[in-house]
Amino acid sequence: MNVTLKKISVIITVYNKVEQVSRCIHSVLDQTYPNIELIIIDDGSTDASNTIINEAKQYAQEIKSIRFETQQGLAKARNKGLQLANGEFVFYLDADDYLLPQALSLLAVTSDINSLSMIALRVQSERNMRTTEYQSIRTVNWEGDKRLKICSRRSASSILYKRCFLIENELSFNESFHYYTDFDFIIRAANQTNTILYVDAPLYIRGECLDPVNKPSLSIIPVTDYIDEYLLFLSKRKEYSKKLVQGVTPLEEVEILIERAFLRVYFNEISKWMLNHTTSFEKLFDELRKVLMNCHDKVLKNSGRIGRLQIKAHVQGKPQKTMKLAKLRYSLSSWRKALTSRSALYQQLANHVFSKLPLKEKQVVFEAFGGRSYACNPRSIYEELQQLDPSYTCIWVFNDPSSKHMNDKTTKVKRFSLRYYYYMATSKYWIVNSRIPKYVLKREGTIYVQTWHGTPLKRLASDMKEVYMPGTTTTTYKLNFYHEAGRWDYLLSPNAYSSEIFKRAFHYKKNLLEVGYPRNDLFFDEEKRLPSSIQQLKRSLELPPLKKVILYAPTWRDDEYHRKGEYRFDLQLDLHEMKRSLGESYIVLLRMHYLIADKLSFEGLEDFAFNLSDHEDIAELYLLSDLLVTDYSSVFFDYAILNKPILFYTYDLDKYQHELRGFYFDLRKEAPGPLLKTTEEIIHSIKDLNKITSEYQERRDQFRQRFCHLDDGQSSHKILKEIFK
Repeated sequence: MNVTLKKISVIITVYNKVEQVSRCIHSVLDQTYPNIELIIIDDGSTDASNTIINEAKQYAQEIKSIRFETQQGLAKARNKGLQLANGEFVFYLDADDYLLPQALSLLAVTSDINSLSMIALRVQSERNMRTTEYQSIRTVNWEGDKRLKICSRRSASSILYKRCFLIENELSFNESFHYYTDFDFIIRAANQTNTILYVDAPLYIRGECLDPVNKPSLSIIPVTDYIDEYLLFLSKRKEYSKKLVQGVTPLEEVEILIERAFLRVYFNEISKWMLNHTTSFEKLFDELRKVLMNCHDKVLKNSGRIGRLQIKAHVQGKPQKTMKLAKLRYSLSSWRKALTSRSALYQQLANHVFSKLPLKEKQVVFEAFGGRSYACNPRSIYEELQQLDPSYTCIWVFNDPSSKHMNDKTTKVKRFSLRYYYYMATSKYWIVNSRIPKYVLKREGTIYVQTWHGTPLKRLASDMKEVYMPGTTTTTYKLNFYHEAGRWDYLLSPNAYSSEIFKRAFHYKKNLLEVGYPRNDLFFDEEKRLPSSIQQLKRSLELPPLKKVILYAPTWRDDEYHRKGEYRFDLQLDLHEMKRSLGESYIVLLRMHYLIADKLSFEGLEDFAFNLSDHEDIAELYLLSDLLVTDYSSVFFDYAILNKPILFYTYDLDKYQHELRGFYFDLRKEAPGPLLKTTEEIIHSIKDLNKITSEYQERRDQFRQRFCHLDDGQSSHKILKEIFK
């Protein structure tokens, strides 16, 4: 079949999408379909988006673009794009989304066959992309009330429209709406045609929201943030179901669709919001009452007994009774959920029972690395507190308390047990070095001290462009970090460099204690550094006493994992070759990151390679080692305090720096040791260690001055004096 090459006008609207707009533009320029008109409307971006647009125009001069001086809103930008369009078809594309190369060709073929006014592509999440062959593509006609399926998407993008259809029916975007302009448009468009064709092909890719804190997408903004516009939209719902065009079946169910969505928002968002915003709720009470009074009975009857009573009280104009019933409904729902699992029950008891108990002023909870170990900054602060004031009751949280040996005065609890929730709810202080799940309630009066666990080389939290970790998305990860950091009352920082990063990456605005890291106090204990102490430590670990020690401590890779919380690590260092070349004088201690789940094989490496990943305190391994081999782990910041040689095994430097995390500084220029790509280079450097040590002494000194100058053996003491003042 010969396809008529009808022109398709692709309209991209842009507002502050500097990190994604280039991908979006090039996805259109790379289409296999040849007859495309690309129109870009910059809605007054304040970042470098317009620079990228102008660069693209130099590459493809046929691009039309207009830039508004100030932000006018999505509706006005899209309307301007339609005014400029000359194609027989119009396709709206969001700047953070993109098309696969065959998308417009497929739509053109489909439109030529079906001659319909609206053809919709399946929207595929970037996280769940999968390849689909043309043979497996399925099309479905949405007719009558099935057209509601297009309305449930709430987006005008990913749909091919006949331009004459839009013009003849005066279909433009309502500029009085900001958040609901797409939903309003798509309902009105669906009301003008009897049939919409749906193409089940994953060719329109929905990009992730990369900055959910400062530039949130509509899907993650609470309705209560734009409640006035929402109520305006609801007031128009009866207009949407009218018969607007001769011969076109009216969307009679559109009111029901909108009202059901409203009730979900009313019960799940507005009802919770009203309990904490009484004054604001009272101002909106009558507007919400009008909506509820006009809802269809068949919508209201599915609200549950307490829900129906709440609606009745609201319709009768009783705000206090409405709030009481909302609170009761929320409480009953929480308790019903609590009965579904032990964990949910414990959380409910913590939230509604333990949180009512007195807060114990001299009770402290400690946790390190999610309960995996007795180590790091919490350990050092705990041991200092034992010396300064043993009257404090100390609780240590572990995944396996039976494997940890503590003094009799310290209580050990299993993470997420009932006792755990009790102590978290009743302790005045939490001292932790990694995040605590958001479902663990932090009550008013609790002081949460976040010690963190390293000076950052790799980008953190909001500073990461995209997140490639299992069990999360970029949006979810960054939002969770933002809300978690909002609970911290104190955040420790080892240096000024880290302070600036922490404040920005975590959006942290409270108390920042820039006093060095408590875990490094150990390095200033002269007794611990004595040769006799080092030999005693070697004996306790059953290590050869006379051989020099290489400590290998790599980090994990975000995109190499088995499942959430368990990362894969392919050991690239050839330990067998190292044993052949260095085994007479050296041994290797492996200290893998705590998230790495793989079991390493040491067959044939007996008496040379020792896996000490489970050793509680890595600082002790720093003391007994003669040199460190690492990659992008933050261990080298602490190790630099000891002024021992450091080798960087960076076989995947370009990928890690440019594709995964990204770095805060140029490792090639500032690393306090050589960057090496192969096992052979590692071996050669160790054999010539005196020369390497001498060559990098000046850089190590500069590095220590920048990153380690606050470590003086007193960090734990300074922190306790500040927190327990």
